[in-house]
Amino acid sequence: SRPHGSYDLALLVTQSGGPRSLTSLSEEDAGLVREAARVGRFEGESGSIVDVLAREGGTYRRMLVVGIGAGLELDYEKA
Repeated sequence: SRPHGSYDLALLVTQSGGPRSLTSLSEEDAGLVREAARVGRFEGESGSIVDVLAREGGTYRRMLVVGIGAGLELDYEKA
């Protein structure tokens, strides 16, 4: 489960696998993240980040979409 109130959420995304971690988000939030990634030309390179703010109820939540390249150990270290 997720904490209540304001919190940050990190979503790890590989270059080839796409944002599989978006399945845990609502349709609205997943669409927001996809659009922010598209506009920011985010392709999942290791260490790349897209910062997204989403409104949930009366609070805002920061979602960091973090690229992990091919998902190898070195890619995680760069991220």
